[in-house]
Amino acid sequence: MNNLIDRYVYDVIRRLPEHERADVEKELRANIFDMLPEDADEQDIAAVLSELGSPFYLANQYRQPQRYLISPAVYNDYLRVLKHLVPIVGALVFVIGVFVGIMESLDFENGLAYRISHILSQGFSLGFSAAFYMLFWTTVGFVIAERTGAYNGLQKHREWKISDLPEQMPGSGKRIPLSDSIAELIVTLVFCGTIILYCFNAFPFLLIRNGALENFHIFNAAALNFGKLAFSVIAVLGSVEALMKIIFRRWTLPVLLATLANSLVSMGFLLHIFNRPDLLLPEFVTYVKTAEWGNADIERFFVQDGLQVILLLVCVLVVLVSLLEIGLAVYKTVFQYRRKKT
Repeated sequence: MNNLIDRYVYDVIRRLPEHERADVEKELRANIFDMLPEDADEQDIAAVLSELGSPFYLANQYRQPQRYLISPAVYNDYLRVLKHLVPIVGALVFVIGVFVGIMESLDFENGLAYRISHILSQGFSLGFSAAFYMLFWTTVGFVIAERTGAYNGLQKHREWKISDLPEQMPGSGKRIPLSDSIAELIVTLVFCGTIILYCFNAFPFLLIRNGALENFHIFNAAALNFGKLAFSVIAVLGSVEALMKIIFRRWTLPVLLATLANSLVSMGFLLHIFNRPDLLLPEFVTYVKTAEWGNADIERFFVQDGLQVILLLVCVLVVLVSLLEIGLAVYKTVFQYRRKKT
């Protein structure tokens, strides 16, 4: 019986600022129980809640009148649109800017620092510009729609029914932080973009030889060509996974499938790369084995195929991390589904 009251109270206070919710919840619960007869059943509760009316309008009565450009009547819908559109558009345009910067930097003759700064500046400048324009035009659109009476988002609240109360209560499933998903998207694209840039020989790999820094090639040309394809696919799958988390904000089946696809395909590509017999150039292998490391044990380690041991450890780490990501994704999805059912 109380579940219906809990859902109604939650539907009201979730539309209020954090600092107002505790007081409003106490007052609203007290009002509801005062209106109920003794030995009230679910039908009595439904009648009282129907008399109180839509949680949307009730929340507007409790709300402190502090917003003027966007009225309380449409403010929550306005914030909901901004929370979805601004990060998604900003992140997507940031991705476009990064790839534009990568393609432009291929023709540069400047050093690594200049190339990276150009790529990041392109991504951030385009991303911030797109996010600002989305914020501006969304605000303008809501103001015009409300002032002219064209906004029809209030109709659903005028026709409110008890069955419209949210089934899912707080704690029935932890939301995926939006900031984490956006950070994941940016890190994926910057990391993969840097690797792809290196595969195009866009910047050198410097090593000390004979007391001076030299531009040293490490990987075979065939391995670099495969790396262009592999990390392009990883960038796409990682972006899809991050965008699915941004859109759904919970561990749903589409988010799980995107995570599984990204983890499995990325693991397959990385294992193939690190197990290629032609991955490292013979010149680089010779350099490592003959270099003076200042420690006899380290020098003996590399002479005895230490590079192969390092690559093997990297493969083991890739498998463990991938399996951990898959296991956590499956657990979070199943756990959230069970909590929602209960």
